[in-house]
Amino acid sequence: MKTKIQLIDKISNQVIYEGKALIESNLSKEKLVFQDEERTYVWKVFEKGLIIETISEANVHLTLRQDHSTQGHIRTDFGQIDLQCRTTLYKIDKNYVEVVYELLQGKDSQNFHFILYKMNEEELHEIH
Repeated sequence: MKTKIQLIDKISNQVIYEGKALIESNLSKEKLVFQDEERTYVWKVFEKGLIIETISEANVHLTLRQDHSTQGHIRTDFGQIDLQCRTTLYKIDKNYVEVVYELLQGKDSQNFHFILYKMNEEELHEIH
């Protein structure tokens, strides 16, 4: 099934992606696949966690669970960088997924806050 989605970076208040996504659902998860000119995104949404894969020149794989420390990695032609992930907020609803997490690599860290909205076309224009 295809639907309209909007992925928003809440830290920068920037729309990362807006358009159609392929959605596959079963009893335990919902998989959303969408792409722009530069990357393919795969969000695997589970009741207690989320797997985010971004496929481009650098492939990113993150496993996120509320109040858990998990692992992720960035893979490039030059090798793999292992990451630690700390998820502080994970909310799912039939119309959105919201996640707040921190990526740590050594002493460096970066915070992220994303909301992925699933909607019909009329709702998409109301958000702006």
